[in-house]
Amino acid sequence: MSRKSSQKLKPGSIAWRVIDFLEANPSEELTRHDVSAKFDIDPVAVEDALIAAVASGHLVRELNADSVLVFRLKYSRTGVPKPFAQSMAAARKATRKPPVVIDFESLVIEAGVPIVENTPGKGGVWTALFARMKPGDSVKFHLEARDALSHAQYGYRKDNPHARFTIRKVDAEHCRIWRLEDGPLDAQALAA
Repeated sequence: MSRKSSQKLKPGSIAWRVIDFLEANPSEELTRHDVSAKFDIDPVAVEDALIAAVASGHLVRELNADSVLVFRLKYSRTGVPKPFAQSMAAARKATRKPPVVIDFESLVIEAGVPIVENTPGKGGVWTALFARMKPGDSVKFHLEARDALSHAQYGYRKDNPHARFTIRKVDAEHCRIWRLEDGPLDAQALAA
């Protein structure tokens, strides 16, 4: 058994036997009830029996893919890869959208088509709210609305470059948006 000597991990103890089992079966993970059934111990006493093995780094106690608390070998010490873990590259590749394939030979080039005028953003109710707010005014929202609020004020500022806002979390459940003093138009706004 490849482990550091420890006074708390005595040969024949539950922790010793669990480590032996997991080294023989490195792809296994054991729940508290599995340990109880395999090693004849009360399920309530499992945590106490394995705490020394977790503290010494021989075992890890973590949630598995099904959100169940399990005991596993500390794989980084034994060199055995985690059977359920994906590499970062594989995870990124799995979430990537498939590439768009364009047949450039089939594209039609047209001349004389007028450029469509750029229309102001359609902020809906947000635009009406922001237009009513004067510098120094503020509105309180539930924290879940913070991202939507941030995007909406950004869109409003694209159409009204002088408008300035700030959003801050005010307590555990709420945020607030303040209309600031109108700022001078910046160089980008003047160029547009």
